[in-house]
Amino acid sequence: MTVFRTAFDESDLHSHVADEGDQMWQESFCIVWHDPITQSGGNHHFSLWRNQGIADIWSWVVVEGKEVAREQVHDIPIPDEDYADTTVGGMHAICGNDFQHYTLVHTFEGCTVTIRYSAYLPPVELDYASGGASLGKRHFETLGTVEVTVELGDRVLDLTGVAFHDHSWGHRELERNPAGQWMFGVFGPDLMASVYLRQTVDGPSQDGWVYDHGDLKRVQSASVQATIAGDGLYPRRAIFDVWTEGGGHRFTGELQAGAVEGGIGLLAGDGLMTFECGGRLGGGLVELKPLRFALPEHRAVLRLPD
Repeated sequence: MTVFRTAFDESDLHSHVADEGDQMWQESFCIVWHDPITQSGGNHHFSLWRNQGIADIWSWVVVEGKEVAREQVHDIPIPDEDYADTTVGGMHAICGNDFQHYTLVHTFEGCTVTIRYSAYLPPVELDYASGGASLGKRHFETLGTVEVTVELGDRVLDLTGVAFHDHSWGHRELERNPAGQWMFGVFGPDLMASVYLRQTVDGPSQDGWVYDHGDLKRVQSASVQATIAGDGLYPRRAIFDVWTEGGGHRFTGELQAGAVEGGIGLLAGDGLMTFECGGRLGGGLVELKPLRFALPEHRAVLRLPD
């Protein structure tokens, strides 16, 4: 399956029916945001593993360069509400009536974050099962802008920034995508990109899209040079060279703040980055998943047992 489109049925804003008997079927929600002016941001994700009857949450918040809140749970009960308006742990996600406006309220201990997200474009669907990966049967995503209110102790911060949203459902095996890089960068309503470079058990896979002054183009080829922090996880600096049929873009990112991302089956280093492209400045995130075990191709070279 190769998909790249921007039209969805309204039913896709609501809960999907799990494939019968598939214990690895899940439905997920995610918003990632970044305010580069204040060096603040967050990554808020939940998955509903319907046939297992459990949900997980991976969520963190950084304010002024420092992590201030996190929720990591792996086996809480799935709520009865429809996906379009549901509460999972401390997360209350409201999908609204279209694919370009979402509200998320995440209540942590000592911190509440309210995110009002508006996408610049209709959603883009990518193939989340390509190249040996198995991250979902269907997946769509958007990029846009946010207004964020952070209540932190006796402080109330009203922030603005850029953001990414996605919604995926279907069979997911995170272990089939053991390494890779992902970035999103938003410079304004006329320039933005989401780029994936994955190492899967069947080999490398690249995907994503660039929107540049009215033209939406799929990524044909991409490469990244990343400088990794001493912990071996966070990106200090990253240069993404991205080619589409319309030409190439170079996105250069510098780290503002980092946070550990993931849960069962996933370890990643998230870096809130300021990006530069052609003299323009923007914000976004680079997520690095360093390879931490030998793939079949490496085991063959090293003559390791199966």
